[in-house]
Amino acid sequence: MVMDSDRPPDDADVAPIRVGIVGAGLSGTLHLAAARLVPGLEVTALVARRKERASAVALETRVPRHGDDYRALC
Repeated sequence: MVMDSDRPPDDADVAPIRVGIVGAGLSGTLHLAAARLVPGLEVTALVARRKERASAVALETRVPRHGDDYRALC
């Protein structure tokens, strides 16, 4: 007999895991693209050394929060 507690939760019942990406260069943008392929993962922040770069990449990739200080995005 299968109990409800033994069943994996439906996707609708699980809140997304929110992550931030550090870096807006090649590595950061590759991580961003890969993270978007993972079901249940939501990229909500992007941080880079230069605020202008973080802003440009966030606008291009529709990441809602961005900046040059990760502590301000936590």
